[in-house]
Amino acid sequence: MIAPDPAARAAFAKGVLALAADRPWREVTIFDIAKAAKTDIASLAGLAPSDASDILDDHFDRAAAQGVTSIDTTQGLRDRLFDLAMRRFEAMEPHRFAIIALDRTQDGLGQAQAFARAGRTARWLLTLAGETVDGVDGAAKVQGLAVVLTRAHAAWKNDADGDFTRTMAALDKGLRDAETWAERLGLKTRTKEGG
Repeated sequence: MIAPDPAARAAFAKGVLALAADRPWREVTIFDIAKAAKTDIASLAGLAPSDASDILDDHFDRAAAQGVTSIDTTQGLRDRLFDLAMRRFEAMEPHRFAIIALDRTQDGLGQAQAFARAGRTARWLLTLAGETVDGVDGAAKVQGLAVVLTRAHAAWKNDADGDFTRTMAALDKGLRDAETWAERLGLKTRTKEGG
């Protein structure tokens, strides 16, 4: 996939979100996406409907960072990660039915790719939270947070529209469990845990 400019990626995401809840995804063409996004087909060069999940994850990762200007050092790492992840879920919420519809189209390979994307999101959220993601410790933190995010995503799909009760419970439990495992394994963190 050629990485088009951010405006084209945003237009693609807009088109995908407009279509996914209403049509069988396998029937959607790049022309349908361009029309739904009200953009020129040429601006989407290098993209295909099969790129939808990657582009949407990138779109919501960017949403998690909107308005973040610095690391809040008054919070512990767990609290910072919780806040950032919830910002992402809140950005996803208006598009709940489209995201769930896309998730339903995933086969075994698609599910494996979804976990890889969760790893990229985990790496981004850890970075936004001021945590290092390099080396063996960083890889372990990324994989651990990817599991937490995957479970929270499953809980989000089962939440009532606009209600984050299950999502927050799964996220809180997962982050607490991950914190416990990180301490047991002696993983180094840049910031003092708390909150």
